[in-house]
Amino acid sequence: MAMERKIYQHVEQLLTECFSARTTSIPTVSSKNPNKIPLPPQCTSVATVNLTESWRIDASILTDIFPDDADILKPGVTWFRFTGYAGNLLRDTCPTAAYKCGSTGGYWSDSPLPTEVGQTVNITFYKKYGRGSCDNNSGAQKGRATRCSADRGGVVYIMDVSLDDNSATLCGMQ
Repeated sequence: MAMERKIYQHVEQLLTECFSARTTSIPTVSSKNPNKIPLPPQCTSVATVNLTESWRIDASILTDIFPDDADILKPGVTWFRFTGYAGNLLRDTCPTAAYKCGSTGGYWSDSPLPTEVGQTVNITFYKKYGRGSCDNNSGAQKGRATRCSADRGGVVYIMDVSLDDNSATLCGMQ
């Protein structure tokens, strides 16, 4: 556990340094951005976290692992995206049953996503906790989403405040 904490602190320091550095030009990605629209740094940063785990999909069940995204997402600093087995977007509807997305509390959002490449919008994350209702907007958190490419995924997200418990994860979808 001590080694994991040291690794987390090192990554946290790197993220802080990365996001406090000032750039003089805004990068572009020509293969996914044919009009060469200037992209915000979170679209091309190596510090943006790729969430790839298959248990993030709503169909997954609670495991004995109890994953926790609070350990990898620094509020207001860590941008993340869904890719691979985790899907390609944050889930846009409340998880259908108790204890989905590999955890006791899965975050999702029904906020409209940005439609233009390079655009960032404010969104609200909600948490489905256990057998709790989707109607109570439990665990509402403010955040942002940026469209980094024209393909269906192509979106990165950030939460402006920390996850509010030790067993909350972010739910992905295809």
